Amino acid sequence: MPVFYPRRAWRLAVARVSACWLLLCFVAPLASVAQEARVVQPLTLSFAAPIAMEGVPLAGDRNPTLGDVVRSSEGPTIFLVSEAPYAELLVGAHRTGFGTPAALPIKAYGLRIAEGTGSALWIGGVRDATVSIISTHLSHGYLAKVDRLGRLLWERDYGEQSERSVQSVSPLVSGDVVVSGKDNNRTWLARVSNEGNVIWERFVGLGKGSAVATRGGVIALGALDPCQCDGGYREDVGVWSFDQAGEMIDRRIVRQGINFNQRESAAQIELESVGASLYIFSVWAAYHAKPLEVTKLNFKGEPVWSKSFPKTVWRRGNLSGADLPARGLLANGDILFAMREQIATADIVLSRLDAASGDLSEAIVQMPPTPPPSCVERWGPVRFVQEEPEGKVLLFGSFPEGKGRRSCGWVGETALPKFQSR
Repeated sequence: MPVFYPRRAWRLAVARVSACWLLLCFVAPLASVAQEARVVQPLTLSFAAPIAMEGVPLAGDRNPTLGDVVRSSEGPTIFLVSEAPYAELLVGAHRTGFGTPAALPIKAYGLRIAEGTGSALWIGGVRDATVSIISTHLSHGYLAKVDRLGRLLWERDYGEQSERSVQSVSPLVSGDVVVSGKDNNRTWLARVSNEGNVIWERFVGLGKGSAVATRGGVIALGALDPCQCDGGYREDVGVWSFDQAGEMIDRRIVRQGINFNQRESAAQIELESVGASLYIFSVWAAYHAKPLEVTKLNFKGEPVWSKSFPKTVWRRGNLSGADLPARGLLANGDILFAMREQIATADIVLSRLDAASGDLSEAIVQMPPTPPPSCVERWGPVRFVQEEPEGKVLLFGSFPEGKGRRSCGWVGETALPKFQSR
């Protein structure tokens, strides 16, 4: 006996069939294409060993970390390694290891490094952290000038009766250097002479994380800027531009609402100057974690594009966090990021960010199933990425700072993803 459907029911049945046809014939192939776009490639382990620091004996609770890097077209790659209060340089890192160690005669932590003129290197950080009898946090911003063998040329402390630090260092062609950091609740920006004297200083925004870069004689500062907006409080990522005399040229907001709680402090901000362009990298690392966002500004300081990386946020139950992933600059100007596929796995996602369009392409790097014997617990995360000739990429990894295990540094090689979403 035939079944007759009411007109509305018939339309619903046709719609469902059409939706199923679309899902099978259109959406499914798209999903297949999306999966095919993520190339899977292996990692070849080139080197793995505990990181030994000159003059510091290996012990079960010591764990130095690859903290920062100097990449120069005119010299070898130099890593900065720190285990407060000790630090050293690793000169000539390559696929066969981390290079020749050179102990640094400095005692500071939270260190950052930048290349100066000639053979000089700038190292900034913080030291003498203490709490006063009235529970006020005090510290000195620290800056040192060393050569590539680790020999100290001079060192200086900055700040009196305040909580000051140096969080970022950027050289000027004059031989001077620009530093940014924290001074109590404000961001501190200063130009420091080749001899270590403060030429000028400025205080802007909030002291919750900052970075500085120079391009074409202009000094760019990235920091958090408070705003009483729409009847509430929020913190935005701002970029200030100054000339070399310290006069402000411009100020603009590049990311709104990275934080809404005045008592929380978990920003990570980095700047990178590439030709006439400036890249701003920002995450909110804890509490209500916000993912990595990359914004490109042109030579006029105008936004070109902005890209968000949701995978940089991790969650474990009620906890969440985010980190700035390791990155490297490719020869054509694109940016290559390396981050974990998942917290529970060792596999790595290589994400290639097109410098012109902001388009993103990805490849999965499969790690060997077990760490080498010298990595007694697990693979340390990727710290730095470096492009090599013949379409290769080196990944440098080490454990983060912590106790209870020996640090295992490792170097792996994989192919540079050739596909690009342009």
